[in-house]
Amino acid sequence: MPRPSRLSLDMMETLQTLIECDGNAAEAADRLGINQPSMSKRLALLQLKHPQVRFAWIHRQGKTWELTSEGERMWPAVKEIVRLSRLVHSDVSSRVTDSEPVAVACGQLAAQTFVIAAMDDFRANHPETEIRLSTPRGQRRIEGVETGIYDLAIVSHREADIEERYGRHIGIDHLFDDPWMLVCGKDAPAAIRKQFDDLDRASVSLESLNMLPLVIPEEDSGVRRQLEHNMVRSGVTPALRPVVQAGGWPTIMQFVRDGWGIGLVTKSAVDATDGLKKPKPLDTSSLETPRMKLIYGILPEENTPRLSAEGESLRQSLLAICKKR
Repeated sequence: MPRPSRLSLDMMETLQTLIECDGNAAEAADRLGINQPSMSKRLALLQLKHPQVRFAWIHRQGKTWELTSEGERMWPAVKEIVRLSRLVHSDVSSRVTDSEPVAVACGQLAAQTFVIAAMDDFRANHPETEIRLSTPRGQRRIEGVETGIYDLAIVSHREADIEERYGRHIGIDHLFDDPWMLVCGKDAPAAIRKQFDDLDRASVSLESLNMLPLVIPEEDSGVRRQLEHNMVRSGVTPALRPVVQAGGWPTIMQFVRDGWGIGLVTKSAVDATDGLKKPKPLDTSSLETPRMKLIYGILPEENTPRLSAEGESLRQSLLAICKKR
């Protein structure tokens, strides 16, 4: 039988420190030695978002936090638990690093290429800081940045879509353009190679996509939605005939190399893959070029990045590495 989840001592100490700081979350975070995203996550767990908190312990009153009636009921027990914990672990602070981990989310291909290069650059200046790298789906990355799970994320979703949904809560840096291309494996079946060779070398029209056996990203991926948005805007009804829909560029490119069909992919995916025929670009006259973006949380009141010093340093490393592409 799985063990039930329990409120951690960190959560109780967060509550104690918050009340000691008169409900000022920024001051409490500074005293706890954690960054704003971590503090936001802890506050969320004390607002009916933890399986062991049946009723909210805190609520926001203007710019500060206050105990609810349930929080006041639990307050004496929390104070005693924290007091005893501090006595038992009084020497812990001398052994704990000052820096918080930096949480980053990106796609599989980005993790294998420019993100790891930026991490190497970051490590030279912050050898003691832990980096937590995750590769969830694109929408999960955006949601994770908005809620504070991730400090930074790499996405290709349209900037307008991000701003429409999240507004001032997410900051966006453009990393590089990543145009669409069609590509075929050198050892693909003859029929597929012929279809690919018959395409215009200079640029492939959007209309022709509906007639090809494609290997493409899944329907709910950011780049796929962006492509179909461009098709509709150009007066072309999306009627793609994929033979394979897959998640993650490395997986998609493996299907292309193995000859399943013609890959509708981005330039960065082509550049990272061998065994391909020379790619052919899509017609860009009516095409919004996909852009890789770096996103991070924003503190709306100050309109500044919601990043620790280490998070900001990794952000700058990513910008510098991508500027060289």
